[in-house]
Parts: sequence; C-alpha cells; structure tokens
Amino acid sequence: MNRRSRLTALRAGLVSILLVALAGCVGVPMTGPVIAGDRVNDEDAPASVLLPQGPEKDADPQAILQGFIRAGTGPQGDYEVAREFLTGEIAETWKPNAGVTVSRAGSENYSQTSPTTLEYSVLPAATVDAHGRYAQSETMGPQVMQFSFAQVDGQWRISAAPDGVVLTGSAFEQIFKPYSVYYFDPTFSYLVPDLRWFPTPSLARRIVVALLAGPTEWLAPGVVTEFPNGTSIGPDGVRIEANRVIVDLSAEAGEADDERLQRMQLQLQHSLREVTSVTSLSLSINQVDVVVPEIVPPGPAAEPDVDSRTLLSRDGEFGFYERGEIVPIEGISAAAASLGATSVTLDHSERYAAIGTPAGVYAATATGLPVLVDARPGLTDPAIDGQEMIWSAQTGSAASLITIDLAGTQHPIASQLPADASVHAIEVSRDGTRLAILLETDDITRLFVAAIVREGGVPTALGPPWELPLAADAVDATWADSTRVATLDAADSDYAVTLHAIGGLATSLGQLPFGSQLVGGNGQDGLRVLGSDGLVFQPRGTGWQSTTINAEFLGTRR
Repeated sequence: MNRRSRLTALRAGLVSILLVALAGCVGVPMTGPVIAGDRVNDEDAPASVLLPQGPEKDADPQAILQGFIRAGTGPQGDYEVAREFLTGEIAETWKPNAGVTVSRAGSENYSQTSPTTLEYSVLPAATVDAHGRYAQSETMGPQVMQFSFAQVDGQWRISAAPDGVVLTGSAFEQIFKPYSVYYFDPTFSYLVPDLRWFPTPSLARRIVVALLAGPTEWLAPGVVTEFPNGTSIGPDGVRIEANRVIVDLSAEAGEADDERLQRMQLQLQHSLREVTSVTSLSLSINQVDVVVPEIVPPGPAAEPDVDSRTLLSRDGEFGFYERGEIVPIEGISAAAASLGATSVTLDHSERYAAIGTPAGVYAATATGLPVLVDARPGLTDPAIDGQEMIWSAQTGSAASLITIDLAGTQHPIASQLPADASVHAIEVSRDGTRLAILLETDDITRLFVAAIVREGGVPTALGPPWELPLAADAVDATWADSTRVATLDAADSDYAVTLHAIGGLATSLGQLPFGSQLVGGNGQDGLRVLGSDGLVFQPRGTGWQSTTINAEFLGTRR
C-alpha cells in the first residue's frame, strides 16, 4: 500500500526592538574579484538595535532583575547595557553568549526567597546553545534561575546570575536570525548546511567559532570537516576590513595541505556568505598569511537544483510535463508504464530511478531492463540517494528499512528509530547525507531526520534521529531544500503544508481544499501537491493555486 492511500483524518506581544534593514545583501563569492558596493559593516551592527534601558535609580531588586532580563534584547557591545545591572565582579565574568532560553509568552514569574535573593522562572519553548544550535524544549515544567543581589554605592545590583539570556519568542525572532555553517559529505561532492541562530553584532566571529566547534550532534555521523582537530580562532581573531573578512586560525590549521586548505576556505566562504558586509575572504594561520590555491570550478555543490518541470504519471504515460505534453525519460518512462508504477523517484542524472509497483520496488536504468529489488509485501514508496542506492521499507515497521544497489543486493540499516512505528514516507536529501522519515506511533505522526552513515559509499546505519515537532498529523513529507523539510498536514478534511527548518522554526504555507501527495522541487516555490481529485497545486503568495495539470501520481525529482 503506498502512502497516498493511507490518508488519515486528522504561535505574544511585540517587544520594543527595532531592526534597521541592512542594504545590499551580497555574499562571499566563490571565485572572481571583490565586488564593490554600499555595505553595512558587521561590526557597526549596534546601530541596528535600539538600546534597552539601563537600571533606574533606587530600583528594588525585582525591578533590577526585570530590567536585566529585558536588557537581554541588546546584544550590542557584548550586552553592555545588561552588564550595568551587575556588580563589578560579575559584570566581568557573566557569559551572555553561553545560550538563550526562549520563553513561552506570559510564563515568567518572580519570587523573592530572601531579602537579597530572587527566583525567576519561565516555561522554556526552546533553547539556543553557545554555538547557535536551536532545539525545541523537551521539558514541560518551568526553568528556575537563581539571582543574588548586593548594594553598590546605595544601589541594588545583581551579584550572582546564571550565564545566558532569556528572550520571549517574538524578541528572539527579531534579534536572532538563522545562518548555515557548512560541512562536507564524505565524498566532498556537496557542502552540507547546519543551521544556527545568531544576533547581528560580531556575526562573522560567531559563525567562525560555530563552524570550528563542529557539526550538531545528530548530523555529525554523516558529514566531515577539513579543519584539523583542535583548530580554533588564532591570535588575530576574526575581523572585517574594507568588506574583506580576515580569519586567523590557530597553529593546528598548519597541518593542512593545499587541497585541505581549499576545502577549509570553501567551508568558511559558504558559512560567511550571508554576512552582508563581506565580499571576500583572507586566511592566516597563527598570524601568518596563507595563500590558498584557486579552486577550479564548479567545486562542491551547496544547494543542488533539480529539473523544474513537474514529473508525473498520466494516462499510462510517465515523464516531465511540458506545454501539455509528457516528455519521456529514456528507459525510465517505458519501465514505469510497463510495470504499472504507483511511484517513481528519479535521480538528477536521469540515469536511474526507483519504481514502486504493486509487486514491489524495481530499479530502472536508462539502458537496461528493470530489476525487482524488493518484493516484500506492504512497501512504502521508495527513495534514492544519488549514489545508486535505493531505500525501501515496509509500511508496518521502521525496523524494515534497507538499502539496495541497482543489482539487487540488499543492505540492512541499523537505526535508533522506534521499531514499532509504521512508515508513511522516506526521502534522502540531495546531498545524500540525511534521511527524512515520516513515522506513525500510537496514532500520532512523527517527523525525523537522521544522518546517513556509510562504509565505502554503502549506507550501513542512521545516526541519532532528530525530531521535528509537528503541529498536526501529516500524511506526506519531502525535502524542500537543503535545510527544510515540508509536510502535507491533515486534520479532518482540512489540509495544509508546513515548512520545518532543521534546527529552526516551522512556517505554514497555507491551506488547501484537499491533498494526497507532496513532492519537492527547487525551494518553497518548487513544492507541488497532488489533490485527491488528481489536480496538481503549486504555492502562490500565502496559499495554493491549481496548475490545471492532472496526474495519477507525482514523481520525485532528486
């Protein structure tokens, strides 16, 4: 049974923060000259944030604490206003960048436990660690923080406080923005993003520190970094001069040969590309300038594109829809038609595909006959990973997940997924490093991503699964781009599509009258939904619009 036949009936006030728009959002070029233009220097970022107020004269401890919490909205000058609420000693040692607690609206509470101590509690909605890693809170109870107070020149000040800051959800979204740091897939064919959250001040340094700290735990098994172990920021740090970011690395980076230096530079270039004041990059190691050989294009891909045409089956024909016609794919289209395909996942090269049929999963190539590679009963729609491996699972059990090469050799996959969960959808990211899998346990759908562990290119295991919270039951899931997974949600007869940033926030793309299948394309605009009546829908503004195209099923373009 394929997933389309298993439909189930199925975020307060604004803070006083002003962000001024930065002009000319231009990233770090891969090759070519420095591009001149008007920029806002990253280190000038304090002008982009309204300064919170400092302590009022003769304020009592609770008012001081309230002001201190509100001053967490001012990261400029390393939270210089917040430090005004602290005694001199703790003002020097307090570490605001240790992390962020994102609180639920209206959940804060103050409780005086002694004349010189207060407890402050909030219900956490999410946390962000020192390297910008965002995670939904796993606890339903309050987070309680202890604060001590002392008088300095007759004025109450905080003498003991936990590191980090607390922000409401709305404040967090205004002050912190998402940025990707990049690692490589094991073949160095792709740059793989790892989403992080930072405020604007000292942005370039924050990004470099996060990159050097390594990938998020769940992603680490599927990616590699070219920075030698122990590499950190060197004595000259990270600075911006005339739109050029200069990164000094510690002596450990001196172990790298030219090829590795090129890859290190690529990781930095892509990670820093969204720093608006930066148009070029220079490297030094322990204060010694490094000349990195020029990279021969095209180099590793950071956001692989797919054919933008809709891939579909209609009236017994399968191929790309173009001006009312079905354009066949050599070898693949004929195999899909002859096998009575119910699903097709096509590799970007169009050399091979995984075809789901009532009899099982077939591997089809452009030049040979299709091969039945999985004849187990009750299979979900198969996936492919760009390395000539097919992914297949029985709908009844996540433990049944296997991979199969084009010759039909099956390989088991070890995972920490709930073995008793049923499988609604599986899909591999286009860089081949991550699997998105939509499961159902106890009548609740759950969306996970997991890093793919390979030996000699062959997948052998999944890393620890990372769960993306769903606000509604979902019937299908697909990769929208390299950092977001989209779900087709269903509640009773209402359908909607949601974008889930991996390591970030979810965004609703609006409702549809119906839906049975969701496939990805090139970003949000490339998403397509197949309605229950066979009409294909595409995103338009804040909603969905019919393309007037009819299909029996949509093919997945990988």
